[in-house]
Amino acid sequence: MTQRNLKYMNSTQKFADQQPLQFALREVQSIFQNYRFWLGFSAIVIILTIAGPFGTLQTLNHAERLVYWALHAVLTFFTGLFVAVFIISSLKNLGMNLQIAKSIGAFSVGFPVSIIVWCLNKYGFSLDMGGFPQYLKLLGYCLGISVSISLLYFLINNDTDEENITSEEGSEAMFLNRLPKHLGRNLLYITSQDHYIKATTELGSDLILLRFSDAVSELQKIFGMQIHRSHWVADHAVEKLIKKNASLFVLTTDGKELPVSRSRAKLVRQRYNV
Repeated sequence: MTQRNLKYMNSTQKFADQQPLQFALREVQSIFQNYRFWLGFSAIVIILTIAGPFGTLQTLNHAERLVYWALHAVLTFFTGLFVAVFIISSLKNLGMNLQIAKSIGAFSVGFPVSIIVWCLNKYGFSLDMGGFPQYLKLLGYCLGISVSISLLYFLINNDTDEENITSEEGSEAMFLNRLPKHLGRNLLYITSQDHYIKATTELGSDLILLRFSDAVSELQKIFGMQIHRSHWVADHAVEKLIKKNASLFVLTTDGKELPVSRSRAKLVRQRYNV
């Protein structure tokens, strides 16, 4: 039984190590952890519940409509986001033009979304979904809505990227401007997580789409240092150095233990041996 579980875990890990899958999962995780997204999302669900489009006003009561639109919105949005990002990342890795990859990804979302809607309606709410012609009609709706939402999402992300890239205050401000406003600008440390950087401030942490090497380059004017191939820490965030089983760690002011690579241990000791 143990060998079987290990074999399953190894195969799962091998599949998860593929870049497009990691990229898609990180994107979903980043959105899922964004409280501003949930505020806007909740407002949309409430509007749909009150308006009752697609006949739900006549067929479902208020409580049923709330559950109906909440389930549909959550499942279709996150499934669509995952599918779109996975396809776009895969096609981009194959050398396809980014705009063409985005168009294909946006169009492809409609197919899994239509299946989710059909199954939820038929089995979750016992609605009469008719036969194959009715499904094709539903698919048409889903394709149109999915393409529109996907393109809007890509446009918003592109605008945000432009704002992050252009900065009149130099490299220091460029990285700090990437931080979400709710985190403030008192950066403690950053950690590499695949295609993302996990930036931590005194107010919390969030994921930023950026290569670790680029982030370190942008942090040159901030007092701190790279202590590991995947970790950078600000000087003011270092509480003390600790040693565990011949390995060196930096203990940060928020209680996090960051590993120090052997090649950087001497420099770290010289700088932070307090």
